[in-house]
Amino acid sequence: MPVPPAKKVLEVGKDFDAVIFALGVDDFVSVCAGKDDQSNLFTQTPEWHAMRKEVRTVATQAAQVWLNEDLDGLGWHRGSGLISALELPFETWADTTYTLATEREWRKANRVPNPARTENAKSVAYFCAVLPEEDVRKGNDLQAKVDNDLNVLLGDKIKALWPAAFNGKGTALQFEARRCVQANYQGSDRYTLSLPGSIECRISPLDRSVLNMTIAGDWTACGLDAGCVEAAVMSGMLAAHAITGEEPALESIVGYDHP
Repeated sequence: MPVPPAKKVLEVGKDFDAVIFALGVDDFVSVCAGKDDQSNLFTQTPEWHAMRKEVRTVATQAAQVWLNEDLDGLGWHRGSGLISALELPFETWADTTYTLATEREWRKANRVPNPARTENAKSVAYFCAVLPEEDVRKGNDLQAKVDNDLNVLLGDKIKALWPAAFNGKGTALQFEARRCVQANYQGSDRYTLSLPGSIECRISPLDRSVLNMTIAGDWTACGLDAGCVEAAVMSGMLAAHAITGEEPALESIVGYDHP
């Protein structure tokens, strides 16, 4: 039987100066819950307890499809954009064709061969939606479920948006080159919701109720209370300011209490 590692106590100023928890809220709660009330952050401070209770997450599913036809060739003539409130199994479609140039340059710089199926890709479609908690609880093969949901979408549901993308019988997408699917259902992979009454319970990276510690993530009170990369970046900048005391300057964080 393996011997568990000996407990090591880290000292502020000797082993570290400060801790930044740049985690999703679920992982943060797991790390800071502790094994007893004395070590549990959320039983020590009412504000953190409220944050833990009110700030919730949801599982999501995502898919990206490389296509060897452009938007016009698919039958979509309204230009690039982001379309939401679609019919399930995927609620949102975003045209992310702009990633092709970056992907090709990265492969070129790192000498990574481009997959033959995507070498001549002309457009990229990104899809996302909520992944039902019932499916997560069942513990089934969630990757297979997302792939099947994508088949449902591309086999029929997307026809109204891409009428020219199907063969003569109108039953099979004929321009798919490659796909990537992802089930996001645990820890920091989950999406943070902006539920009614939860925004005021978020904690700012500038909060100093816990010495030598700050937080970063789109679930914090950062000036943009939404699950997105912009909020995560703003939160990270606030965390840096909390640690340094001056850099970056708060007025340089676009969107934080100013346009």
